[in-house]
Amino acid sequence: GATDTYEYSINNGTTWSAYTSGSAITTTGATTNVLIRVSRSAGSYGCTATGPTTIVTWPISSTPISPTLSTATPANGTTICAGFNTGTVTGAGGTGGSTGAANEYQYSINGGTTYNTYTNGAAITTAGATTSVIVQSRRTSGSYGCTSSAWTTICTWPISTPTVNPTLNTATPASGTSICVGYSPSATITVGTGGSAGATDTYEYSINNGTTWSAYTSGSAITTTGSTTNVLIRVSRSAGSYGCTATGPTTIVNWPVYPTPFATISYLSSPYCSLLSLPQSVNLTGTSGGIYSALPVGLTIDTVTGNITPNTSIGGNYTVTYKVAATSGCALFTTTSSVTITSVPSASISYTGSPFCKSISTASIMASILT
Repeated sequence: GATDTYEYSINNGTTWSAYTSGSAITTTGATTNVLIRVSRSAGSYGCTATGPTTIVTWPISSTPISPTLSTATPANGTTICAGFNTGTVTGAGGTGGSTGAANEYQYSINGGTTYNTYTNGAAITTAGATTSVIVQSRRTSGSYGCTSSAWTTICTWPISTPTVNPTLNTATPASGTSICVGYSPSATITVGTGGSAGATDTYEYSINNGTTWSAYTSGSAITTTGSTTNVLIRVSRSAGSYGCTATGPTTIVNWPVYPTPFATISYLSSPYCSLLSLPQSVNLTGTSGGIYSALPVGLTIDTVTGNITPNTSIGGNYTVTYKVAATSGCALFTTTSSVTITSVPSASISYTGSPFCKSISTASIMASILT
């Protein structure tokens, strides 16, 4: 009457159920271990029973859990440029799954449209990358009844747009306008864009046509004391640290430096006879472009050229003033010169008592100077 007994448990021996040799065990709801134990009864006549003895133990694995990010170079979320080829990602800590379960990784250089197998910790080539570079991980199921974990993103590097240089917004006065030494021009600048993490704009100005440069703040006034030739502003944008290309420096403003106005004027042939009908030119040395005027009223003068016309002028002494208008930091400049217009001399004579007798030895003349 001795018999064998086979039993299994899906909760580490808390409860047991009869088992038929060779049959599949349903492990839904199993915890800790699935066990099989066997025993043999003694029979009815003096023998000793054996068992129960556990002959099989199958540990119940935890649900597969994907690896998480351990390190990323550059850090997760860092903006990079296409062509940055030294970035690495290292995952760690995947757990669960049955025997044979393993960590797996994949990467995408087009924002997740397509993926390729990734070797944990290897450098990623990003040539042609768009949108973002993504690294994902999962834990496979193993060979015995588990379900692989879903792919989980552990690192994303957004792909930057190409580096774009800063540009001029406004210049006061407009670029190309001549300024005087001492005038304080300014410019506002539209910031640059693109580049990888760490990309920055640089603004600089020079008051000596680029021989030396100093840092410039958008919108601030530039002190031009001692400036020569041109006052310049240039801009550039750095690439950042991850694969982009820097732009600039590019000159966005050029203010030619205008010499401080200075001039002398003279009328070399003064005084002029009022019979002269041709315009008589002024002798100008220095800054041109000024306006001429004369006092008192009566001198015919061209206000642009400074030429005077004696025969349409009233004889007399005049003061001619030459003015260069204030502009772009230059103060009003004024200088003067004197000029004289002389009238044509005229006179009349007469002999009072004419006719005279031959016996008179001397006759007086009456002279009258009219002008």
